[in-house]
Amino acid sequence: MQIHPPILFSGFSMSTVPFCFAVAAMMKNDYRDWVKQAFPWLLAACGILGLGIMLGGYWAYEMLGWGGYWAWDPVENSSLIPWLVGVAGIHTMLVQKKSQSKGESIGKFAMTNLILCMMMYVLVIYSTFLTRSGVLGDASVHSFVDPGMMVYLFLVIFVGTFVLLGFGTLAYRWKYLNFHAKSEENILS
Repeated sequence: MQIHPPILFSGFSMSTVPFCFAVAAMMKNDYRDWVKQAFPWLLAACGILGLGIMLGGYWAYEMLGWGGYWAWDPVENSSLIPWLVGVAGIHTMLVQKKSQSKGESIGKFAMTNLILCMMMYVLVIYSTFLTRSGVLGDASVHSFVDPGMMVYLFLVIFVGTFVLLGFGTLAYRWKYLNFHAKSEENILS
């Protein structure tokens, strides 16, 4: 019995909210408040996705006996990358919130947070693309049969749309995201 795909889907779908907050912040050109609103969603997405990865590892190692924790399917391994990006986003959002409370304009790592939230969602979509496109048909037990050229084209357009939306908006607002720290942090912080 396989338990982890619904949990992985929940973690994936929850990564949509920080992406939307990041794009909305760039559309409004306001980079202070979106972090407070997106942080709980990013925390929940990474928590659920991490739980799904752990359950998938347990399932592959104990139930199937595939010979090692990371000797499992490439589809499950592709869920690790968005999780790592999300965890990095959690840490940099904490730094931005802390530097905002010190009175520094938009806070440190504002641009990094926007990029990480967008990258997490794009990597989630790419992970879904790997599963649904048939690209990994020979290497994965979870990869579905080749759906045909039309579905493949729609998947490429779908992934490309969110890459262009997120990073196009970032490129447009790039000059507003420069931040210069007023004070140096302690090395033990």
